[in-house]
Amino acid sequence: NTGEGIGLNGNSGTAGQIITSTGPTSPPVWKNTGSVEMRFDYGDATPKNIFLMPANKIIRETSIVIYTAFDDVTSTVSLGDIGDVNRFISTTDNLTYEIGTYSTTPGTKYAVDTQITLSIVPGTSTLGSGLVTIIYEL
Repeated sequence: NTGEGIGLNGNSGTAGQIITSTGPTSPPVWKNTGSVEMRFDYGDATPKNIFLMPANKIIRETSIVIYTAFDDVTSTVSLGDIGDVNRFISTTDNLTYEIGTYSTTPGTKYAVDTQITLSIVPGTSTLGSGLVTIIYEL
C-alpha cells in the first residue's frame, strides 16, 4: 500500500511510502518509494530501455497496462532486464490483444545498476500501445 492514512505503530507514513519488512521476525517500517512510467507503442524499437535500476534498491511492483489492443493475436510484450527479458512480466502473463492491466510484486534487488527493458514483438500489428510502471524503494 502507498499513501497516507495507513497506521503502523501510530505512524501513518506519508504519500509515496510503503510498509515493508526484511523478514517474518523483523518489524515493519515505512520506506520511501520512487516510480517510473513510460508509454510504449507497437512500433517502438525493442528492447526498449525503461529505467536504469540503481544497485541495492528493491523493485516492489511492476505493471504493464495495455491501453490500445494490438491487432495481431501473436504479438507479445515482456518486462525484464538484460539477463532475462521475462524476469518481471513474461510474454505468457499478459494479453497484448486485450485491454488490461498486468502486475507483479517481484521484490528483486540488484547488486549493480541494471537496465530494465520492455521487449515488444508486434507481429503484424498495425496498432497497440500501453504503459509500463515500476515502483521501487529509494
